[in-house]
Amino acid sequence: MTKQPTRACGYARVSRPDEREILANQVRSIRTHAGRLGIELKAVLEETASGGKDDRVAINGLLARVEARGGPKAVVFTSLSRMTGGGIASALYILNRLERAKVGWYFTDQPVVNFDASTPKMVKDIILAVLAAVDED
Repeated sequence: MTKQPTRACGYARVSRPDEREILANQVRSIRTHAGRLGIELKAVLEETASGGKDDRVAINGLLARVEARGGPKAVVFTSLSRMTGGGIASALYILNRLERAKVGWYFTDQPVVNFDASTPKMVKDIILAVLAAVDED
C-alpha cells in the first residue's frame, strides 16, 4: 500500500528586497525537501519582511490557510530563522498554532525539530528555544 502524499505549503522569507537569490534558494530547497518526503506541495508563500514584525502578510496568510477546513496538513520551512526572527515567543506562537490546527512542520535545515522527529519533546523544546534566541540576536 502506498502512502498518499500530504498536502502542504512552503514558506520562504528574507528580510530585504536585495536578497532575491537567497529567497529563490529557499524555495528550491523547500521543493526538493518536499519531494524527498513525498509531500504534495500546493504552494510556496514568499515574503520580504523582517522576521520580528507581527504584520507579515504571507505568514499570517499561511496560518489562516492551515486553520481553514481542508487546508494544508504540513508546512515546509528551510529553518527556524526563516520562519521567524522574532525570538522564542514568536517561534512558539507559530508552532503552537500549527499544532492546534493539527498541521505538521518540517525544517529542511533543522530536521531534529520537525514535528515528527524522534527527538524527545523536552530536547526539541530546548533546541527550539536556543535556535529562536540566537535568531533574535
